[in-house]
Amino acid sequence: MMVAITALISLLTAPRININIDRSLADAKRGFADNLYLNVWPRKADGINGSDYISNHPELSETLKQCARLRKQFLDYFVSGTFVADCLLSKRSADAHVSTYVLPKSMLVIVINKAGKKEITLDSDIGPWLKSVTGRYKIKHYIDGKLLKTTSISKPKWIQKTPVMNNLDICLYEVIPE
Repeated sequence: MMVAITALISLLTAPRININIDRSLADAKRGFADNLYLNVWPRKADGINGSDYISNHPELSETLKQCARLRKQFLDYFVSGTFVADCLLSKRSADAHVSTYVLPKSMLVIVINKAGKKEITLDSDIGPWLKSVTGRYKIKHYIDGKLLKTTSISKPKWIQKTPVMNNLDICLYEVIPE
């Protein structure tokens, strides 16, 4: 379902689409990455949506707190950035959900592992989305919002391997022209 709406989301800045989540951690994380409104309605066993408290679902609660923290940390991308989904990728990765936001002077790439424990390879071309006068780009690599390292590339062709990620782990890259 999520893949089908990314084209619509990238074309229409308003209204923002909302999704209903009763327990899916994957839908919550992908919804966050795609800047959707999340209607979170957990339910009791054999109950209707909204019949239980979020606090009674600790994994869902932690996921929502993580997404809220990351959204706050990178808020400018979600509010002012242009959503281009996974369009910067030269080759799609079946094992990853990739969401990208472009500002005039930077880009945020959000990678969510969709399957098992593994590295994910991003094969992308930054050039059409973010110009650099020098041809160089600084790449800030974040794991769960914490800066892990900063590297540079000297051309817009960017191939990046994530660290080994567990299912539904989030890795972020901030790309800044030098």
